[in-house]
Amino acid sequence: MELQVHEEDLIKTIFNSKVFWFFVAIIIGYLLSLMAIIFFPQETAIKTVVAFSLLLSGTALISAFSSKRIIDRFESLVRRNTPAYVVLSFASIFLPFLLVIIVGENFSTNVFVMFVLWYCVPIMLMILGQILFPQNKRLTFFLIIGGAAILWLGMDHRYTMIVFDGFQGLSYNFTAIWIVNILLICYSPFNLHDHKQINSKITFAGIKYTLLFVPILLLLITPLGLFSGFLTWNPDVSTSLLEKIAAFIGIYLTIALPEEFIFRGVILNEFDKRTGTKSNIRWLTLVFVSFVFGLTHWNNTSPELIIYYVLFATIAGITYGHTWRKTGLFGAALLHTTVDWVWAFYLT
Repeated sequence: MELQVHEEDLIKTIFNSKVFWFFVAIIIGYLLSLMAIIFFPQETAIKTVVAFSLLLSGTALISAFSSKRIIDRFESLVRRNTPAYVVLSFASIFLPFLLVIIVGENFSTNVFVMFVLWYCVPIMLMILGQILFPQNKRLTFFLIIGGAAILWLGMDHRYTMIVFDGFQGLSYNFTAIWIVNILLICYSPFNLHDHKQINSKITFAGIKYTLLFVPILLLLITPLGLFSGFLTWNPDVSTSLLEKIAAFIGIYLTIALPEEFIFRGVILNEFDKRTGTKSNIRWLTLVFVSFVFGLTHWNNTSPELIIYYVLFATIAGITYGHTWRKTGLFGAALLHTTVDWVWAFYLT
């Protein structure tokens, strides 16, 4: 009788665990992909279902890591069994890639080399820095920054399109969410003292800072943007409200969240850990990282408008970084999403 009670408690604990449902979502994603490969005769249908399945799995991981309990347990695994963690890290990257190979049209040695360069190398740099050289702060800092920088280049789909070619327009979305997953697995477990800075849990503070900074940014950027021709007042009245809501979610997951994780959750976080609480230095590092963020937009517009894009992205980056410091990753990503959403539908 007592044994039965213990079994019932165990079952309740398992079914009430977010970790359990996270793994269920991951398994469902991979099963859907395999079912598509086996049962769908149309090549297009296979790729679409595979892409959506992998997006589902990646989004489930992002959602799961909004729970401190899950990150704590993951951190415990890292501390107890480092080899198992390293295997898990690379498995999380190679398993989706295997599905890409199965349904891909253009798999070649060049594709594999690109995959290793843009995804495996940054994982190695981050893991090596945090596991093998924890006492060498300077070396760890450069390894992590280097890994984040390579991931950023990998997220620029113009360089990595060859790896995920043929996913019916979903390849960029998959790449962006996958990069967030890489950062969650390879960076989050080592930064629990800054937990709010590396998880996407919805917070009231994040919403409050977004409502504060959106009008400030509009007042700072819009006049010069309209005067220079970089911005044009052109409200989109043809897109339905439902489509605009879907676009907001898409911008959050595939643009704002990965960019904020890389530039604020990793790069600015590493600078903050090295500079401590010195206010003057912290403002300098905030401006520096924001300027680098601005420079990464240099090839996203016409040559005559580059200087405006870099300037506006730098200004926006300063508010994103300040919001990140005050509220965490969710607040920075929400502010970033709102700015991009207003730009897309009203100031094209």
